[in-house]
Amino acid sequence: MRSSRDAWDGVAGLRTDSTDPLTHERTASPDRLTRLWRLAGSRRTFLLLVIPLILGLAVASALPQLPQQLTTASAPRVVTPDTPAYQRALQQLAAPYGVWGSVWLALGLFTIGQATWLRLVLAALAIHNLVRLADQYLLWINLRHPTPDSPLPPSGLVITEVRVPAAPATAADCLMAELRSRFRLVVSGASAADGAEPGASQRIIIHATRGAWGAIGNILSYLGPLLVMLALFVSEQGGWREQGINLAPGQTWQLRARPGITLEASDIGSTSHLTVTVGGQADAVSLGPEAAAAPRGLRLLSTGSGPALQVTVTDSNGRPLSLRPLTSGNQATQQTLIFDRAQIEQSLALPLRSQVLRLVYYASLPEQGYAGPVFLAQALTLGSETPVFSTFLQEHAQTAVTDPTTQDTFHFTATRYVQLAAIFDPGLPLALIGGLLTFMGLLLAQSQPPARAWAWLNGQADETAATLALLGSGPWTRAELAALQDALAGMVASGTPLHADTAPRAASVSDF
Repeated sequence: MRSSRDAWDGVAGLRTDSTDPLTHERTASPDRLTRLWRLAGSRRTFLLLVIPLILGLAVASALPQLPQQLTTASAPRVVTPDTPAYQRALQQLAAPYGVWGSVWLALGLFTIGQATWLRLVLAALAIHNLVRLADQYLLWINLRHPTPDSPLPPSGLVITEVRVPAAPATAADCLMAELRSRFRLVVSGASAADGAEPGASQRIIIHATRGAWGAIGNILSYLGPLLVMLALFVSEQGGWREQGINLAPGQTWQLRARPGITLEASDIGSTSHLTVTVGGQADAVSLGPEAAAAPRGLRLLSTGSGPALQVTVTDSNGRPLSLRPLTSGNQATQQTLIFDRAQIEQSLALPLRSQVLRLVYYASLPEQGYAGPVFLAQALTLGSETPVFSTFLQEHAQTAVTDPTTQDTFHFTATRYVQLAAIFDPGLPLALIGGLLTFMGLLLAQSQPPARAWAWLNGQADETAATLALLGSGPWTRAELAALQDALAGMVASGTPLHADTAPRAASVSDF
């Protein structure tokens, strides 16, 4: 910590240089490490980093984004950025935008989460916030434990000088009373330049502080974004997302990203009821329009829904017969077909009867008298072009049709399917905590902004030169400085402003 003589030498630099009030050897010529520290924590650096970040994210928000891993129904394996299939998908996204698409592709705006420049900017912002966090911690220490020889900040000071026709001790008593009414902590110290000889000048230093909670608010407001950036890193390293999961009642889906997790649908509607099985342990999950929490930090999000049709066949004795999809799928006594386009045809084989079921979904069929969605179900025997039966089935309805030849009964139930996205984001709790800390910190910093005041009194028994300096934020800094001058007004013989402007701007522990 600097001695009283060092602190007084600092104010000497403030008082003698009318061009730059902070031109002094301890603030004007910092070493390289100090200059680098100030540059890393300056507001200019923050703006240089945050402006391209905001612009890049704004452009990327209007562009389709390709996830880090593709897991679709057409890709039975995980497709990552180092595979040709992933690169082809990127080219397809950029193609509609022409030349601009190539530029945005080079900048990584279709995969903003994996863009190299974004990671570098976020890393630089993290360093900036760490520097600001350390600066605010030092400010908090100075606010809680002020000393007369506390170091001066290199910027942001509002300074003036008045001359008082009284001894330094008398002027100090007046200032101390005024400062105690405005600041929480006020300390003072004296230094005699010429010892105790008669007529020797007396020097007194006063330092006042308030707003330590505001400094804590600033600490929280810088700590919050650091946690958010850490959450992004954690999510990138350990998170995943699987899309294109279509489930109708009774169907199951094994996640490709995590084969140990299985989803099964029991009821689909405005609220879908699912069973999530992880490691042999099953948990029921109800999924509405908002994302639903599932075991092991998994989140399920409904991204759409559509029509589905359940089909079963029983013989004349009520025994179920096996059905097999003609395209792909396993043979089973109950089949659930998903219709994910406006009009689509699917077929099921009934091997025991050498029959094929033809099932078609129509968004509307006005020529048949159906203004809304409707299913057409037909049974055809191999080698014959005449349907065994043909029936229509509207949404949310069910029907049963009997084959007059075999007495088999075909059961059709119109239902719905839900389209899901499974998301695992381990950094989400950190991001929420970081956002909450930032919000709390900003409120705290605004409600109790930190402020510091200095007074340097130098004179003899008949006259004192008082140099006053304030550091703070908001419009009240100059008003408080004027109030301190008014407190000395009764003793003022002459008063001339030394510096009405602020000191040169630079990063410091008190540069808000």
